[in-house]
Amino acid sequence: MKKIGKKAWFAANLILPLWEAGRMVNAARYAAEKNAERFRRLWPEA
Repeated sequence: MKKIGKKAWFAANLILPLWEAGRMVNAARYAAEKNAERFRRLWPEA
């Protein structure tokens, strides 16, 4: 249990921040695309 727990803890500490960062990047990219789309619709000549 202790050996598995230590490895699982290490893996979680390594993977979770990357997972969260990836989710934030995807959310930001999605929001940026939506805003760009809206901007283009409001200013078609730009």
